Amino acid sequence: MLLFASMLLAGIATIVGTGPQVAGDAPAEDVVGIAPGTSSFYINSPSDGAYFNTSSVEISWYTDPGADSYAVTLDSGSPVSVGGSTSHTLTSVSDGAHTATVTSYSSGSPLHSTSVTFTVDTVVPTLTITNPAVGSWHNVTTINVTWSASDTGSGIKNRSVSMDGGTWTDVDTDNYEFISMADGEHTVMVRVYDNALNYRESSKVFNIDTGIPVLTVTEPSSGEAISGPSLQMAWSGTAASGMGNYWVSIDGGEWIDVDLNTTYTFTGLGEGQHMVALKGTSASGNTNITEVPFSVGAGGSEDVTAPTVTGSPTGSGVGIGTNVVATFSEAMDQSTVVINVSGVSGSTVWSGNVATFTPAEPLAYGTTYTVNVTGEDLAGNAMSDEWTFTTLENAGTITGIIRDASGNNLAGALVSLSNGMNATTDENGAFTIENVPSGVYTMTITKDGHPTVTRDVETTAGQTNDLGAVNLVSESTGSGGIDGTIIMVAAVALVAAMVAFLLMAGRRLKK
Repeated sequence: MLLFASMLLAGIATIVGTGPQVAGDAPAEDVVGIAPGTSSFYINSPSDGAYFNTSSVEISWYTDPGADSYAVTLDSGSPVSVGGSTSHTLTSVSDGAHTATVTSYSSGSPLHSTSVTFTVDTVVPTLTITNPAVGSWHNVTTINVTWSASDTGSGIKNRSVSMDGGTWTDVDTDNYEFISMADGEHTVMVRVYDNALNYRESSKVFNIDTGIPVLTVTEPSSGEAISGPSLQMAWSGTAASGMGNYWVSIDGGEWIDVDLNTTYTFTGLGEGQHMVALKGTSASGNTNITEVPFSVGAGGSEDVTAPTVTGSPTGSGVGIGTNVVATFSEAMDQSTVVINVSGVSGSTVWSGNVATFTPAEPLAYGTTYTVNVTGEDLAGNAMSDEWTFTTLENAGTITGIIRDASGNNLAGALVSLSNGMNATTDENGAFTIENVPSGVYTMTITKDGHPTVTRDVETTAGQTNDLGAVNLVSESTGSGGIDGTIIMVAAVALVAAMVAFLLMAGRRLKK
């Protein structure tokens, strides 16, 4: 019996002892903490490294056997107890990388914990199409579309392009080449997604014109014989993309850049055969050349008549964006023609015998300008002429009809602007305030016995702002026509009735 007890005590000592020791080892210390997640307790959503494009992220996990409650911790924040639920939605999560930890508990004591990392990115990527430029013209049928895209939150996941509303094509780079494109207008679209599935789209409209421009020389005609040593060449050109520039040449000489002018004067021509050439380039870069032969014969009767000019604009009320146009009675030596508009700078373009001067900046309001034109015709006859015009004043007119609350025209109402200008309505309730400087003003309408009304009005140079009918209705009652005085009378009557009722009730109680 004693032997059995000794063996039993030795067994107990073995069970509760410090465990087996290795020579030189110190006794193992107790470690207090939370065990890692078990094979059955782990977060099943989201997956590790997931991305979200909202600030709300749902965390869900499998049940931990033996646990009766759970808590969720975001980064280094405080745990949030969720009871026995196996899911929890994190809200107001900021953009960036985060770690969510779920801890299981049994009777308030922690059992295990499991974590997951994820990234929130609520910002859409940046995207800029770098080619083609918006509204650009191209003379090729292959277009290399390029763009730049970036996303600092989660990085670019997908790029795709589409042409003219067609199928989207996924690409791995920031460019894509479209081939065999037709002439005309096109719209290219690029779309990029980031890893959180935020996306941005961008589009550019561009044009293709592969046709050569059509050039027509109207002066001289082919084989025409002219007299005298000067020739004013004239022409026209058309292209789907518009004309970009012209050059002229004579007898195989150097090309002369004439910009978009459609006339040019050659002087000092000798008798005999000559050839003029016209080169035109479209806005898309296509070029065409045409040549016209002509001859110069002996001069006929001498031209001694000076040219004349008809000018516009004239008179008053001229818009500040108006061009000055000089129409000459005959072909001019364009190099000698000077158009001066009271010292205003600008540029002149010719079309036949018409010269158009475009000011570099809009003209001033309410200003009288003098136009002086000098020049010579092809025979050297000089001319000089001038005219004047006056631009419109920087002022407009305000008109309207004032009516009372019942809609009757109201005579004698005073209409005043915040700049001090005013007018009084006539017997029909109408008023007009002229020469009001352009701008926005507060208009006040007053009339004894009627509510005062204010409103903002605007005037524009040379324009009339017709306000139509304006009713003097109290702002507190809207358009119903009941003013503050009527409301006050009704209120007083209601109070008097209440007082009378209380007095009568008091008398009956005394009885």
